[in-house]
Amino acid sequence: MPIVFFYGIDDEASERQGFILEEISRGYEQQVVVLSLDKDYKDEPLVQALVRNFNVSSPPATVVDGHVFEGLVYTGPLNATL
Repeated sequence: MPIVFFYGIDDEASERQGFILEEISRGYEQQVVVLSLDKDYKDEPLVQALVRNFNVSSPPATVVDGHVFEGLVYTGPLNATL
C-alpha cells in the first residue's frame, strides 16, 4: 500500500513525521511503500497536481488509502488506517 507523504524543507514536524513513517514501513516490510514529496516543489507538475488533488494546505501531510492526515500523526492512527 502506498503512503504519500508531503513534507516541508526545514520543517521540524515534517522531519519527525518522516521518522514515524520510516518506523511504519519497517513494521510492514514489503506491504507499505512511502512516497516522500516536497509539498512546495514547483519543477514537477505532478507534485502540485497531487497537492491539489488531496487538498493539502501545509506540511506535513500524510495520505493513506485516500485518508489525508494533516499535521503530525503518530503510529496509532496510521496503523488503524492500514
